[in-house]
Amino acid sequence: MSIDRFKRIGEIIITIGILLVLIYLISKNLNEIKEHRFNVNIIYLVPAFILLLASLFLLPILWYLITNVLKCNLRFFQTIRIRFISEIGKYIPGRILGYGYLMLQYNEAGKDKIRVLNSTIYELYLSTFSAFLFFTLILMFTSFQILDNFKTGFIVIAILGIISLHPWFFQKLSDIICKIFKKDKIQYQIKFTKIIFLLALYQAFWIILSLAFYFFVKAFTEIDFTQIGYLSGSFAISTFAGFMAFFLPAGLGAREGLLIYLLGFTTGNPLAILISIGSRLWLILTDSILFLIALLLGVLLKK
Repeated sequence: MSIDRFKRIGEIIITIGILLVLIYLISKNLNEIKEHRFNVNIIYLVPAFILLLASLFLLPILWYLITNVLKCNLRFFQTIRIRFISEIGKYIPGRILGYGYLMLQYNEAGKDKIRVLNSTIYELYLSTFSAFLFFTLILMFTSFQILDNFKTGFIVIAILGIISLHPWFFQKLSDIICKIFKKDKIQYQIKFTKIIFLLALYQAFWIILSLAFYFFVKAFTEIDFTQIGYLSGSFAISTFAGFMAFFLPAGLGAREGLLIYLLGFTTGNPLAILISIGSRLWLILTDSILFLIALLLGVLLKK
């Protein structure tokens, strides 16, 4: 049996395991969920959606800045439209469809394939690591139950993650990619300060998204603003878990399972389940709206 087949079987087993745990958590609390009286305060859903849209609009801007640094950017509004369309691809395991669409669009625009590929690698690393870093920063001042035991490990990994953003490491990775594709090496002139600035912008993205999540939770239960640190950290580390489970569509199951576990300590399991699954639908709905808007803009621009 080949290594790829072993890997595929492993991914299937982990996927089934994660989904079974999620189903177990829901079924175990099913009676409590049925008996629980849920009240939704629509007033708080309005700022939740507005802030979510603001955070999601920041992502294609960050992608534009990354491609600009690596000298393969398209026009600004063209980038926004293409990126919103590609985001729907994260619901396909491995995000292959999304990044494949990006590569195709940039290739048609005559952009260097290696530069675009390196941009996707940089973007994927920054978006994933930023979630981990955001949680680690909050962990330094907030208790997260069992995760507190790994605080030192989180801090060490976060420091190493920042160091690995140095252009020297990226240049070495680019050289390897060029060798694999039998292309001439590309010498990048990237300043470390620019990359740190991009990382800071990703932290800004998480701050806005965390505020959106706070209002989303507040729509379902009365929760004090002092809990925003715990809510933000829980959402960030759960999203990171979803990123790491790249073989799942948008981290489906991995994110929800961890979020239910962490929110359960503050809201109780029935409400944690509702918020976790509800926030997934909230994200899917918003992504779908932006996807349709991007498609409509594409049609209008062609006329």
